[in-house]
Amino acid sequence: MNRNFDPLQGEVVPVFFHYAVPSVIGLLAATSAGIIDGIFIGNFVGATALAAVNITLPALYMFAAVVFMLAVGGSVMCGKFIGENNTAEASAVFSRTLYATISISVLISLVSIVFLDVIIRGLGANAELSPLVHDYLLIILWAAPLLIIGFTLDFFVRVDNRPVLASVALVFFAVSNIALDWLFIVKFGWGLKGAAWATALAEAGIVIILASHLFHPACTLRLVKVSRHWRGGWDTIARASYNGLSEFTNEISIGLVMLLFNWVMINRLGIAGVAAFTIVGYLMMVGIEVCYGFAESLNPTVSKNFGAGRAD
Repeated sequence: MNRNFDPLQGEVVPVFFHYAVPSVIGLLAATSAGIIDGIFIGNFVGATALAAVNITLPALYMFAAVVFMLAVGGSVMCGKFIGENNTAEASAVFSRTLYATISISVLISLVSIVFLDVIIRGLGANAELSPLVHDYLLIILWAAPLLIIGFTLDFFVRVDNRPVLASVALVFFAVSNIALDWLFIVKFGWGLKGAAWATALAEAGIVIILASHLFHPACTLRLVKVSRHWRGGWDTIARASYNGLSEFTNEISIGLVMLLFNWVMINRLGIAGVAAFTIVGYLMMVGIEVCYGFAESLNPTVSKNFGAGRAD
């Protein structure tokens, strides 16, 4: 890695922007994909379909909350160990976090699929929205572990000195999602199912791109065998969860607020109100993601310097 951009050796300002700019670009790309996704759905499927997508979001936020708690907490711990030059323990934290993330995301996904009708009723979908929500959410839930694995790898790739690769993965997600939206929704006429399949396949692309980091010469993190390092590692998962508790709270709060908004609007304003709120939400996310991109860039830089004992 270029010493000018090394969190432990470079100047603060160049290091900060080396991590912050790709982070902001990647998150803006992913957000723009969501906006364009909404444009395709709204124009080629209809306002009811757009409302159905918004109805599913609280469930997805709550789904992600548990796993992001591990990913954020684990990556911060990993950065601390890298700062201490303890790459063996950093790899162990990375491996345990990834294994736990995969296991929990698959479990939650399967349970959600089994109780899908109960979840749809809990989300407040009326008789008109329920079939659309079912078709869309079923595909999204099957693919959800891919998204969670991708985001987990994103945090660890950034902390392992490759923020640009993490940004490339999100830009690829955006471009491929938009292209597949056009193909599945406009050309094939698959409707809301097409939008779900476009998202699912784009999520697979994130995992493939970020997993390639593990085979790159610059990679310092290694996947360790479960049989050698899993026993006695639950304390690491517990500490990672505690460390990422703030992210869990953030995701849960967003999901709950959206759920309450949807309940009120379905009852007071109907499908048109939910669809309108969806569009406003897309615009609000642009500003939020810029702020989150800058904040996210502090994860690897601060954790490594903390591990190296460089509080200044």
